[in-house]
Amino acid sequence: MNAIKIDFETGGMNLINIHKENLVHCDAALIIYGHTNRFWLSSKMKDLMKAPGFGREHPLTAKGLMIRGEDKLAGMQLPGDMMVIDQQDALGTFIEKLK
Repeated sequence: MNAIKIDFETGGMNLINIHKENLVHCDAALIIYGHTNRFWLSSKMKDLMKAPGFGREHPLTAKGLMIRGEDKLAGMQLPGDMMVIDQQDALGTFIEKLK
């Protein structure tokens, strides 16, 4: 299993293209939500839904949302196939889906 890392030095538009390309080719997606805002989180979840429009041909094996910090997403709508991970110990369940 390989994690995809983005070099943030490459510039804004290039980062967006790399992000979309990663969504086309990845097996699974894990969003780590902590000290950011809900608009950012909503944007990342919408990107997962739009991945077929970017050229993705098959569904993701797993979608996960790891919550770090105090925000527990009260009142926020999440996709039904999104695994919510409250603690790093629970990350094992997400990883098992990839095997």
